[in-house]
Amino acid sequence: MISREDCLTSHATASALAGSLQLPTPAQSALKHTSDHFGQGSGSSLDFQDHREYMLGDDTRHIDWNAYARTGFYTMKQFHEEVRPIVDLIFDVSPSMFFDVEKKCRTLELFYWIVESSKQSAASLHIHVVGGHHHQLLEADAVQNHHWIQEVNEWQTTPIDGAPQLAAIPLRAKSNRILLSDLLFSEDPKNCLRNLTHYHGSLLLFCPFLASEAEPRWAGNVDFIDVESGLRRASHVDQKMLDGYLASYARHYALWSDECARHGGKIVRVTAEGDFAEVMFRECMAVGMLAQR
Repeated sequence: MISREDCLTSHATASALAGSLQLPTPAQSALKHTSDHFGQGSGSSLDFQDHREYMLGDDTRHIDWNAYARTGFYTMKQFHEEVRPIVDLIFDVSPSMFFDVEKKCRTLELFYWIVESSKQSAASLHIHVVGGHHHQLLEADAVQNHHWIQEVNEWQTTPIDGAPQLAAIPLRAKSNRILLSDLLFSEDPKNCLRNLTHYHGSLLLFCPFLASEAEPRWAGNVDFIDVESGLRRASHVDQKMLDGYLASYARHYALWSDECARHGGKIVRVTAEGDFAEVMFRECMAVGMLAQR
């Protein structure tokens, strides 16, 4: 379960870090103002620039219907863009993200850091929480006052079966999609990432993990608990079983990493142990998923 105290502590830590280390943003979004600055690309202000071919996911309000009447082809009016990044955050709230105290804190720190970093860059931010078949778009007030945890805690009172239903999330065209998840589900990454890269979006994956997940020290008789379903299973762990787990674990994340790269995205696994700022600088900066202010 997630408490308000968990959120308050993690929010304070994340806000402090967002003042100096932020999400990377496109070069044309470097300015932090939204109403009176214009970039070199195409966006939604009223300053007309050019035409281009319609692409799936484009805002139909900008179709040039006069051009369509002449040619029979959909053509988009292009405008100078307001310098404002578009961020769609998808937050996996499956129980595996919160079952351990350290992992819960790191997950919440990552969540609030992404939120605060997006605010620092004046991004248009949509936050989608997902868990199994559950899905909800969060209101800004629910994030700031931490009321979002009430419904998420209710979701977790019953087993959450299956992978998050990412195909149900209404993503915006050309948005910067950020998935916050430990990826501990069996869904084929091809299906998941195909859904997340529709409509010309970019992709970043932040994956919190525990050292005890990556390198467990099981030996002998061990009680295993499925954190998603609550089912308990007793097993005897020998070296062969442990080696099989380690190989499967490594292969699982290798598949996600390869598929993410194939879609032009970036992925980073963020350890739950250690100081948040130090871990973020060490693990995220090296793969280009962190920008210094």
